[in-house]
Amino acid sequence: MLSEVVSESSGPQRERCLYLDRFVKDLWLPLFKETGTVEDNLSLVALGGYGEGLLCPGSDVDLLFLHQGLSENILARFVEKVVYPLWDYRFEVSYRVFTPREALDFAAEDPTFFTSLLSARLLCGSEALFQELLEGFEGLLSGREKEFYERLKALREARLSRLGEEVYFLEPHLKDGPGGLRDFQFFLWAGRIIFGFEKLSDFTEAGLISLEEEKKILAAAEFLRRVREELHILCARKEDRLFMEYQPEIAARLGFGSGDRAGTEAFISKLFTAFSTIKEAVENLIEEIEDLFFTSQRKKRLTLIQPVPSGPFLRRIFETLAREGRPFDRNLKRYLRSRKWSEKDLVDLREAFSELLTLPYSLTMLHTMRETAILFRLIPEFKDLCGRVQYDVYHLYALDEHLFLTISALHHLKKEKSELWTSIENEKILYFAALLHDLAKGEPDHARRGAEKVLKIASRFNFQAEEIKEIAFLVEQHLLLMDTALRRDLAEEKVIEEVVLRTERVERLTALYFLTLADAMATGPRALNAWKAGLLEELFSKAKKLFENRMERESLKDLSQKRTKLYEKFRPELVDRIPLPQLEIYDVGELEELLSLVQGFLSENALFLFAEHRLNGVVKVFIVTKDKTGLFSDIVGTFFASGFDIRRARAFTWAGGLAVDEFWVEPLVEGAELSNWKGLFEKVLAGKEYTEDLVQRRKEAFLRLGPKIPLVSFPEIRIDQEASDFYTLLEIYAPDKPGLLYEIASIISEQKFIIGKAILSEKEDLVADIFYLQTQEGEKLSAEEVEGLVQKLQIKLKEVVS
Repeated sequence: MLSEVVSESSGPQRERCLYLDRFVKDLWLPLFKETGTVEDNLSLVALGGYGEGLLCPGSDVDLLFLHQGLSENILARFVEKVVYPLWDYRFEVSYRVFTPREALDFAAEDPTFFTSLLSARLLCGSEALFQELLEGFEGLLSGREKEFYERLKALREARLSRLGEEVYFLEPHLKDGPGGLRDFQFFLWAGRIIFGFEKLSDFTEAGLISLEEEKKILAAAEFLRRVREELHILCARKEDRLFMEYQPEIAARLGFGSGDRAGTEAFISKLFTAFSTIKEAVENLIEEIEDLFFTSQRKKRLTLIQPVPSGPFLRRIFETLAREGRPFDRNLKRYLRSRKWSEKDLVDLREAFSELLTLPYSLTMLHTMRETAILFRLIPEFKDLCGRVQYDVYHLYALDEHLFLTISALHHLKKEKSELWTSIENEKILYFAALLHDLAKGEPDHARRGAEKVLKIASRFNFQAEEIKEIAFLVEQHLLLMDTALRRDLAEEKVIEEVVLRTERVERLTALYFLTLADAMATGPRALNAWKAGLLEELFSKAKKLFENRMERESLKDLSQKRTKLYEKFRPELVDRIPLPQLEIYDVGELEELLSLVQGFLSENALFLFAEHRLNGVVKVFIVTKDKTGLFSDIVGTFFASGFDIRRARAFTWAGGLAVDEFWVEPLVEGAELSNWKGLFEKVLAGKEYTEDLVQRRKEAFLRLGPKIPLVSFPEIRIDQEASDFYTLLEIYAPDKPGLLYEIASIISEQKFIIGKAILSEKEDLVADIFYLQTQEGEKLSAEEVEGLVQKLQIKLKEVVS
């Protein structure tokens, strides 16, 4: 049966198999004397990975009890004496009991069992019985090679449909993912079924792969085995998904740094290379087999013809690929990789490149350009981006793949928002900027540095000077809209005006909006949920209206008209208690709801009243209660203790000492209900519970969702006195820790500062908490007050995040 070439560094997995072999034989041999069974009637066969002679610590042990006419009692005795001790030693053992005929019949129907027989290895017992199985298997396969190959391929396609086909995924499945160890097995199995190959070197001898490719494939598989070995040891169980929380330790164990970020990123990059090597080998083999035996099913590929046509060869083939989606065959790819292309050869392709990005299959084109290294000839700077990871919980893909997916997202948005897309002046500029927007990722001020690099790169392509400036602008400002939407109060006129001033034209604003959406879509689901998309849409809409002179300027609003409408339903003395900022921000409908809440609160003599509205997966909660020192932190703490995360908050104090606040919250844990928060908040206001105790209990019981990854060890604190006309902005970027927001709010309350607004979001893998602060007199904080607050926050935050 199939055997693999295993290098010396697979030693632990080989030794584990040899140890288990000896242990099983020691259990097996005495049973013949004990049961009076003739050894010729029974064999014990290792299947799957164990059959291959490679066993990771948590791998399954697959066994076949192969017999000829033995009674059920005797077979049960053998199974009990062999399998039960293995279970006792916590081996994951699966077994089957078959005669050779039964095993073959089952293999004919069950593709998984069929593939396990490809690696069958005799452990103990009758050699003749085992040979009967092997000969029968050859007979089963004979004449049905295509049928079994198609079953094997269908299994692979089903597997990849579950896990995805992209190798540049930051939490890869080492075994079942694309280019993983199962794909390596598929490569060997397909070669065994179709060509009768027994080992990897047979592929080389047959001319299907080169000796260099053989070495790369073997090295890739060996590296994946080593990673899987260490992962099983680290987890003390079978675990084949390389979650981010495990990656630093695995990297360190394999010699990539000491658990630091740089070492981990280097490790993941090598992992991607291994996946890519195996995936490409599998895809080339599938193409070879289909060309030989499945001509009616093979895809219409572009193939290499000799002599190679003169003229703009590269431009023609890549344009066909980008326009029609016809992939290149393996020979064309090998030709593109092996030839040394001169600058003259690239001229036509370079001139057409920006246009090709706008064609429907440009994502496939970019993948092929990367695979054949043509992309690096066009944009040498891109080579440094390949396989580079953005090591945080938001970026699911390597940097180069993220940039490719941004292009794909633009194609999706072009269809989804087709009417708005028509206002794009030059889509080639937008696509080109999208491909390079993270060119300087990892460098300080990467957007600005990227723009500087893009100026040089774009000048090598078919762009005019003004177009190059526009590309650089989009790259430099690609964070503007999302940062503003998530970290500023969009009700403030100054915020919208700043966006308008920086974008200068509505057409440029629209292009930046599409780039921002595409960038977030290509990052991962945590980067663009319904809440964030709604904020981005709100910002874009307000800025667009301001450009078109249809947005009401806050300073020119007729507040008397609002009051007049409110007087129709509420007593004037109640309406007049609304503070001016709140009257400006809210529309009449919202103000009517707040007045009804306040009216109810005053008449019922309640501790507090609240109203809720659900939108885009987030709950808006209006709260009315008596104002007091520390109220904001009490609300924050009780929401946290009830399992909610806060996204935004506005706090207003009405005449007469009423707090009328607005909080946007979303469930942080399963089962979080506002009724639970209501009960806790009532107890805090009544003095029956202390917020600090509630927060501490939640922190102790809290199991943080999502992977644990290395983060910066100390928060960054920024002060902005210019962003708002009325508030001092306190910005804190820190590792996300349970109860962090409560700790910050408590420090601010202790200093007697008023939190007018709070905006809570993320900056990659950090929380980004922005507080709008005033003194008790309604003024911005002085330099001395800022210094004192920052000092106390640094002390407290160092304690919290350490």
